[in-house]
Amino acid sequence: MDTKQKLADTLKELMKTTPVDHITVNQLTSSADVARNTFYYHFADINELVAWIYNREIVTQLAVYQRERDWVVGLGVLVTYIENNRHFCLNTFHSLNRDLLSRFLYRVAFNMVAGVVQDLKVDCPATFRDEIANFMVGHWRHRLRNGL
Repeated sequence: MDTKQKLADTLKELMKTTPVDHITVNQLTSSADVARNTFYYHFADINELVAWIYNREIVTQLAVYQRERDWVVGLGVLVTYIENNRHFCLNTFHSLNRDLLSRFLYRVAFNMVAGVVQDLKVDCPATFRDEIANFMVGHWRHRLRNGL
């Protein structure tokens, strides 16, 4: 197992019982049995590690579902990831990292919608495709916030 993954696994394990805002680099590196300098060689701070985890575990995997026939499957993959990583996601949501999770979910949804639009209309101008994706993701966000 590489060092980044070891740090990620250790952070996720710590987040099962400790809010991410209360986890220090010293605590993380001690639990992962790596040197503090090793952490800083790979990441600027714990927030960057959290972002790396989301990017590695879900964002890159969802790229294959940005097609008309696949987007529902991709949405299912995302929901399953959130279910399987409930403590990690909820802990991120209830922390100062809430914006990080919000940006992550927005980017995933935006990329999926933009990919579907591009699949449906290959010659769609990028600005129009992005406007559609922003509108749809904003609409979904509004509906979720209002419990609809």
